[in-house]
Amino acid sequence: MIVLFFIVAVSLAKAQTAGSNSLGDSIFPFMGNGGYDALDYHIRIKFSDDLFSIIASSTMKAVATEDLSSFNLDFGAMTVSNVVVNNQPARYTHADPELTIAPATPLRKGQEFTVSVVYSGKPSTKLRLTRGFGDWNIGFFGFVAMSQPSLMFTWNPVNDHPSDKATYTIELTTKKQKQAVTNGKFVSQMINKDDTATHIYRIDVPTATYLVFLAVGDWEIVEDGKIGSVRVRHYFDVNTSPLRVAAAKETKKIVAFFAEKLIPYPFSEVGVMTATRDLVPYALETQSLVLIRTNGYEDLKNDTELVAHEMAHQWFGALVTIKNHEDIFLHEGFATYLSWVFSLERFLGTVGANYIEKKIKGYYVLAVNGVDSQCFEKKQFIEEIKYSLYSKTWSAEEVNLVLTHFFTAELSRAVRDQVIQTVSSSGISTQQLISSIERLQFNRVCLTNRQLMLAQELSGSFVQLPEPDAGRFLPPGKIFDADNLFNDGVYDRGAMTVHALRLHLGDDKFWALLRGFLEKFKFKNASNADWLEFVENFAGVKARQLQERWLFDAVAPDFPELQLFAADYKIGADFK
Repeated sequence: MIVLFFIVAVSLAKAQTAGSNSLGDSIFPFMGNGGYDALDYHIRIKFSDDLFSIIASSTMKAVATEDLSSFNLDFGAMTVSNVVVNNQPARYTHADPELTIAPATPLRKGQEFTVSVVYSGKPSTKLRLTRGFGDWNIGFFGFVAMSQPSLMFTWNPVNDHPSDKATYTIELTTKKQKQAVTNGKFVSQMINKDDTATHIYRIDVPTATYLVFLAVGDWEIVEDGKIGSVRVRHYFDVNTSPLRVAAAKETKKIVAFFAEKLIPYPFSEVGVMTATRDLVPYALETQSLVLIRTNGYEDLKNDTELVAHEMAHQWFGALVTIKNHEDIFLHEGFATYLSWVFSLERFLGTVGANYIEKKIKGYYVLAVNGVDSQCFEKKQFIEEIKYSLYSKTWSAEEVNLVLTHFFTAELSRAVRDQVIQTVSSSGISTQQLISSIERLQFNRVCLTNRQLMLAQELSGSFVQLPEPDAGRFLPPGKIFDADNLFNDGVYDRGAMTVHALRLHLGDDKFWALLRGFLEKFKFKNASNADWLEFVENFAGVKARQLQERWLFDAVAPDFPELQLFAADYKIGADFK
């Protein structure tokens, strides 16, 4: 009897485990939850007439990955009124951003279960996730809820992390005069007795939470045929510029091109939705129906390249999704590079055969110095400061400062003193200062944009100085906080990382490697480490080491194939 009691006690103790309220993401440690794997969500949302608040319910089907006495869902600052687990009322506590649930009967490892939550209120959170991102965006023409980087939790209780992909059924109820749209296949529409309509959609492949969006408004729906069996359908806001419409209609060419280069397009529908800036402040690769603003570059090549970037994410982002946010290179580096590749194919006559090389050469100085910067040949630099420095009288102290801004420590004290000694007690003119700089024996100077602007400010120019850490261009594999998650280095140095591998391998092997990677991880998650391991197994240690340098080295590696060498682009001047 004592032995039996001990066994039962140990068994019960083992079951009394609280699931983790974090998945350990280095960028967003408070997002995601442990102890279970979400399989499917059925979300029902009824919008208020002004769209600011909702009445909703959500049922998650999941499987326990450990014995659980309780588990968490990520959920913002709305009001929860009921929670049921496996058709039994459950105890819960709720404090934004966590909803902690204790089922009446503990869950066992491997057990499938459902949890249903009824809630209402205005979608919101006290958390500041990252600069420049909105979620529940309401404007004159309707509303759009965007979920990047992890924002679904503001309007739905969820395991809100890209590593836990699931399928979805989403029912949206709003005024029957309005369109309610989300990802996936449109299933049906029901007209209700209260003058509302319910629109039902189904996402039937594993999907990351950040790729799901909601929208209510008025759009012109444009059917644009098919790509094989894939339906092409666009949603155009009435304010959409003709060039944005034309760029969206490049979707068939873009998807067909990527499907040939990579692997077949992985979803049953594809299209572009446009919305005004207040609703869509940034373009987003929402799965199968990407979001862009109604106007932007007003140039067909650039507008099309934007669409191509978001469409490339359907492979690198939607099909294969990052494990943690520090792996964002696998989304943005590849999407940027593939959009360049498409532009070269589509606009060859306009951009020229060296389009990608020109892109890389333009960004290389930023990749070397890690911040917005420029390099000038001496003649070009003199012309630049003639244009940017105002006419004034410069004191010796100001001359010393401007020399410091332009040349940092590269200018020897002896030469610096020679210039300063030419300054009379009454000062020198801007023309005399520029002449003194022109006499200095240098061929080239590289400086940050902030250095140049500080010199302009000294001359009396009214400039808006950037913050010292603005314009960061970090190594794409070294992301350390939310505010630099989407820095330019992730995109452009990320694209250079991919191109360096292509030049190393040659075209045939490069595209075969990408196809193999996508096949291995399709509808799954991958990390930078997974990418490096795959590269090594496919192409050898040298290929892996090349990728490691481009991903992690503080200073961008040399690009000998393009005659780009880091030593030529570091901040400073090359004095003779």
